[in-house]
Amino acid sequence: MKISREYLLGLGSGLILSALLLFIFPATFTNTPADKNSSDAASAKSAAVKENPPAQTSESQAQTTANAQEKASSENAAQGKKNIVISPGMSADKIAQLLQTEGLIQKKEDFMAFVKAKKLESRFKAGNYELQTGLSLEDLVNQLIR
Repeated sequence: MKISREYLLGLGSGLILSALLLFIFPATFTNTPADKNSSDAASAKSAAVKENPPAQTSESQAQTTANAQEKASSENAAQGKKNIVISPGMSADKIAQLLQTEGLIQKKEDFMAFVKAKKLESRFKAGNYELQTGLSLEDLVNQLIR
């Protein structure tokens, strides 16, 4: 096979185009059947070791943060403030869902469009936030990325 100039130009163009597409639409990871089997094995192992449970599992951590959030939300409801908890590794989509559930944003889609336009999907910081209701999307996002 003779490699021509057109072949090399086509190959180079294809590589550049695929790199741009990956940059614009990054790959997302989903649970595969292998991940599901490993989580089943992990739950079986934790059931076998009931005498020495781990200090805090992700489920108990989520429950603890949910309880703290409910308590703080009830205290801040009269002041127009909401307390939210962002867990480490929480995606922008999950954060948007949380903000919509707490009544801090009207539409999850508007929040996601703003975050994606500013390329801030991976810049959210984990922690407890006390947020004023009625903030603009820009102010809300600025508080969550500090």
